[in-house]
Formats: sequence, structure tokens, C-alpha cells
Amino acid sequence: TTAGQGGANGWMRFYWDPAISTSYTRALTSSTSVNIAGCTNPTISFYSLLDNYNLSGNEYLNLDCSGNGGGTWTDNIWTWRNNTSDHGWTQRTVTVPTNCRSNNAVFRFRATGVDTNNINWWGVDTVKVN
Repeated sequence: TTAGQGGANGWMRFYWDPAISTSYTRALTSSTSVNIAGCTNPTISFYSLLDNYNLSGNEYLNLDCSGNGGGTWTDNIWTWRNNTSDHGWTQRTVTVPTNCRSNNAVFRFRATGVDTNNINWWGVDTVKVN
């Protein structure tokens, strides 16, 4: 979508319901790889959103990368924790680590925590690798 994220073209939302009140991990992985081999300073940019319910600090939205198509992962190249109040669509830019700079790079957004009742939802939109 364009500015004013979360529009009709679709966006990723990790929602609290159905409630998971034990440790959880849920991931959305890119469906295609990108060739960033030889790039000197590649970045991944995206917009994120948090509609928080409880400032527990126990729920996370993470960005991970892989340089071998998802065979192994470098976790937490970016992390947001729910220990703050809501935030609207905010652009984030993250430098891709050297070990993920390949001709078979993939990325995943991963929601983790102890109780989904602590959040209403995380949102991600407009993901670009530059």
C-alpha cells in the first residue's frame, strides 16, 4: 500500500485472537528470495504498527533474515517490544547483516511472547529491500 498504511491492498496483522496464553512464536516468511549479493549497504524498510492492550513488555515483533533461503536464520535484526503505548504506522529501516547478503536472501517477521491477550495487534506493511 501507499502512505496511510493498512489500506485495501493488504497488510500483515498478528492479532491476539484466538488467544494464546502460553509461550508462542508465529512467523510470516517472504515467499520469494532476493539477490543482494555484492550490495555494500542493503537495507530492508517497512512500516510497523502496534495497537497495544497491556504494557507487559512480554510480547515482541521481530525481523529475521536468512542468506540461504531459510535454511538458517539470523534472528532479531530488528525488534519491537510492547512496553510502550500504541504507535501508529511508523517507517523502519534496517541494514541487512553481512551474513544475509546473498543471491538467496529471505526475510521473516516473527511475533513472539507469553500471552497474546497483552496486545490487540501488530501490523507490518510496505516491505522493501533496497
